[in-house]
Amino acid sequence: MTPKAGITEIPYPGSGERLCAAIAHLPWTVFLDSGAPWRSDGRFDIIATAPTTRLTTRGSETMIEEQQQRRSSEADPFLLLERALGPITQGVDHLPFCGGAIGFFGYDLGRRLERLPQRARPTPPYPEMVFAIYPAAAVVDHQQQRAFIVGRTE
Repeated sequence: MTPKAGITEIPYPGSGERLCAAIAHLPWTVFLDSGAPWRSDGRFDIIATAPTTRLTTRGSETMIEEQQQRRSSEADPFLLLERALGPITQGVDHLPFCGGAIGFFGYDLGRRLERLPQRARPTPPYPEMVFAIYPAAAVVDHQQQRAFIVGRTE
């Protein structure tokens, strides 16, 4: 059975930045800023905190942190991320995010997919991949001037 996303409307904060400021002190808080109202094409801000799982890949090792436990794996980081996501959640039609993975893939992660020449100077020791799994998030819709808390309901 596909989990569904629950949704609760909250007062429109006028700015995702205001909403984020209230939780910014918590670890792994993320703010995906649409640029609204300064950009006319910015619509959705996404704010999330308290991830259930965190994955950080450096070289051939991925550190997986969940429920205050840490383990490492040399398995394919894409498969580790897919496993961490779990079953696909049935989304909410009018919102772009209802909980899930937020993070980044670095260029050097491509070396896990194919053999590439080493032409550039070594980069600082940044991870090749960092993702966190957020079961819920706040989504601010600047176009509709509405805000929601969305997330998985089991």
